[in-house]
Amino acid sequence: MAEFTVEQTGGMGVLHLKGALTIQQAGDLKDALLRVLSNAEQVGLSLEQVTEVDISGLQVLCSAFRTALTRNRRLLLSGPIPKSFSRTAADSGFSCRSGCSADPKTRCPWI
Repeated sequence: MAEFTVEQTGGMGVLHLKGALTIQQAGDLKDALLRVLSNAEQVGLSLEQVTEVDISGLQVLCSAFRTALTRNRRLLLSGPIPKSFSRTAADSGFSCRSGCSADPKTRCPWI
């Protein structure tokens, strides 16, 4: 089970993700990301308490980065990233070495 909590101050917010980010939580994760992107110009994603992630969770996060770009918002990873998260991103082909394909001037969050 995943938990999503938001800390917000003015135009900045931090979405704390806790637990599993798998296909079972994809819909709830998407809703939480859209809510925070609607209320903050800059959003940090805290992944340090993520215990598991699968390709569905990665796809939702990637989509959120693209949505942020189209809405002139910034979505950034904040804090330490669990090794299991990085490993899944690499094994799934989400690790890249250059800019985001949606906007090459933007740093890819998976680098």
